[in-house]
Amino acid sequence: PFAIVLRVNTEVCCPPLSLGRFSPAQADLYQAVLEVQLSCLSLCSPGISLDHIYSTMLALLGRQLKRLGILKAGTSDADVLKAARRYCPHHVGHYLGMDVHDTPELSRSQPLQPGMVITIEPGIYIGEDNDQAPEQFRGLGIRIEDDIVIQDTGGPLILSSGAPKTIADIEKACAMR
Repeated sequence: PFAIVLRVNTEVCCPPLSLGRFSPAQADLYQAVLEVQLSCLSLCSPGISLDHIYSTMLALLGRQLKRLGILKAGTSDADVLKAARRYCPHHVGHYLGMDVHDTPELSRSQPLQPGMVITIEPGIYIGEDNDQAPEQFRGLGIRIEDDIVIQDTGGPLILSSGAPKTIADIEKACAMR
């Protein structure tokens, strides 16, 4: 693994890649989480709460889990949400202050306001011993995080926008090390 240290008090890491390339299963899982993350980022505007983004994230993760064959096609909506919570056991994000987790008193149901700094970090984690998941995904975990500033208009200001994010860009960065 490698890390790119940005001067915004954070780091960006990628999963261990064999020969600097994603395996097909890693690429499928990464792309699924990336699509969810991009959708969640598009919701980051004044008046929307982290809890609303979290609910959306769970629904989107559930769809991706079905698409990847990790959940069976006929899984009920309620079971899809339960599974999404199991495969992503953390919230979509949190507020950032002067330190990483120094705002525990703020409710995630509070509407976002311009100037707030938050993380958006969906993930999917599949245990090695999960015999319900297709074998190629067992033991894989992907989380994609961006730190963002809520703006009045124009969508969020993504503080980590200079970091490689697409599969092609990550593989290119790995090839350069």
